[in-house]
Amino acid sequence: MKLSEYKKTYEDFSGKASNVVRQLSFAGIAVIWIFKVQSNGLLKIPDKLLVPLGLFCISLAIDLLQYILGYIVWYAYYKYQENKGVSETQDIKHHALLPFPLHLCMIAKVFIAVVAYYKLIVFIIKSWA
Repeated sequence: MKLSEYKKTYEDFSGKASNVVRQLSFAGIAVIWIFKVQSNGLLKIPDKLLVPLGLFCISLAIDLLQYILGYIVWYAYYKYQENKGVSETQDIKHHALLPFPLHLCMIAKVFIAVVAYYKLIVFIIKSWA
């Protein structure tokens, strides 16, 4: 298998993982909403669910940040190469650390979503016990 095929494979998996984490974060928020209670005519989320709710929101924010950083990193690199006079069809290589912030965002949003689900599942198990 060519190296480019391995790259496409990991990019496919990271894209799918990104979509799953996004959907699971929204689903986690929806599950938390199920546990809301009414107090003095106001809807309130149990205090023990505020941390997982915040973590799901942070995971979604990092998801957005990853796309914004991706735009900035690759646009800046494109403009840098364009200003150097590199043609649109020329084959070039980027430094291995260039996409590092994007990889860091990917790892962070997955980790944070996993922690949020852990806390949500612990809450659910304790509620049923």
